[in-house]
Amino acid sequence: MFKKITTATVLISGLFVASSAQAADVSLEQLVGSLVSQAVEVTKEELSYGVEEAILTVNNSIGFESDSQDYVTNVTITDLNSNTEEKKEESDKAE
Repeated sequence: MFKKITTATVLISGLFVASSAQAADVSLEQLVGSLVSQAVEVTKEELSYGVEEAILTVNNSIGFESDSQDYVTNVTITDLNSNTEEKKEESDKAE
């Protein structure tokens, strides 16, 4: 994490140095756009690492031993739009 922050700081400070040297050629919109795109890329990478870490943590904490009971899961996927329509219908029936 520290390495990422250090790398991001070096990149941003390098961008500021480059922008001050070429101030006449770079508009503020281009500079802000570049900084925002870099921030989005760094955030996307950190989120990806966070999800990967969470998955690996869960994989390491689950143990399927031969003498343990069977694990059963039930997954339901509900469309949010249909869920609100069902609630409206239920409230209309209740009235």
